[in-house]
Amino acid sequence: MGFTDCAFQQHGKTRMCIDYQHINALTAWQHWPLPNIEDCVNALQRANQKLEEQLCHALIRAFPNFDEPFILTTDVSLVGIGGVLTQNAA
Repeated sequence: MGFTDCAFQQHGKTRMCIDYQHINALTAWQHWPLPNIEDCVNALQRANQKLEEQLCHALIRAFPNFDEPFILTTDVSLVGIGGVLTQNAA
């Protein structure tokens, strides 16, 4: 532990002071600064925009054949319900 001392305050009370200089000299500091929050938010927005473009603007590979049955695949979670409508390849 550091060096302890009692200091007198102006109004007559005492308080304990601890000198941590010796412990601070032995501590290995990290030299990596925290990332800028604006850079993190901008990177997240760019990734979200790219993902949205990939999901919403996908090309249709083939038109459905209404003479064949469709397969409905669903996924249920605590957040919502999702579904994909597929058809066997001819």
